[in-house]
Amino acid sequence: MSAADAARWAAVRMFGEVEDPPVLLQGGCIHDVFRVRTGSGSAVMKVAAIDARAVLEGEMAGLDAIAATGTVRVPRLLGLEEGERHVVFGMEWLEPGAHASADWVRFGEQLASMHAAGGHSRYGFENDNHIGLTDQRNDWSDDWVEFTATCRLSPQLAMARDSGHMGAAEVDRIERLIHRLDRFIPRDPEVSLLHGDLWSGNAMALEDGTVAVLDPACSYGDAWCDLAMMRMFGGFPPACESAWRAQRSETDTSARLAVYQLYHQLNHLNLFGSGYLGGVLETAAGLE
Repeated sequence: MSAADAARWAAVRMFGEVEDPPVLLQGGCIHDVFRVRTGSGSAVMKVAAIDARAVLEGEMAGLDAIAATGTVRVPRLLGLEEGERHVVFGMEWLEPGAHASADWVRFGEQLASMHAAGGHSRYGFENDNHIGLTDQRNDWSDDWVEFTATCRLSPQLAMARDSGHMGAAEVDRIERLIHRLDRFIPRDPEVSLLHGDLWSGNAMALEDGTVAVLDPACSYGDAWCDLAMMRMFGGFPPACESAWRAQRSETDTSARLAVYQLYHQLNHLNLFGSGYLGGVLETAAGLE
């Protein structure tokens, strides 16, 4: 069964009928993503190999957690179907709109509301999940510095070392930085639900002018983690960040943001190779 056949099969199980063949959508760099038309409207079917079920389950748990805050818009979950070779995650189709026409100020305010919604008293998440295709540990912790070291930076550094993307001297340099994390980030920031992978490609402008988020890698942590990612890989309109910052009291956060960006830079090094090493070392240099 092809990915398209799996998408159609799952849609039939969810809706009972499919009007047209599934249409492959652009942008599915990890999974195959299809639009399927049914008698009750359109749906999105995300298709993965059977051994990637945990990736989709983590995404579903994140979308569910964000939806529960009643703040930032996410697609409604339709279910998960598993066949012999594929697992398919169905979700609501959201009609895309023009980036320039979206209310990015409102999105910044909604994101601030999500971060202020609470929901947990500790750092971590109900389950481990994935950042891209990389395993992401979410062990519960009362210490944000310890969590960032043991569940974020150290696992990424170990992968970079074991894969040969970083040499011994470079690994030692990052390890020394990890041992001094309490100089850069607080031990007990306010606990916020994080999207976790909030680059511009995971924020979708919709036809009605609102913005929805996709593909989360959720955990509970420091809200500034999301802003750190928002500044990478294309960024967001300045008015969006300004609206978000208007709800925050912290001001001098440059080192804090750099630590959180280092996590994503290490992940990209592990996912895509040595082209990202320069960014890792440049960020580390700024913290020395």
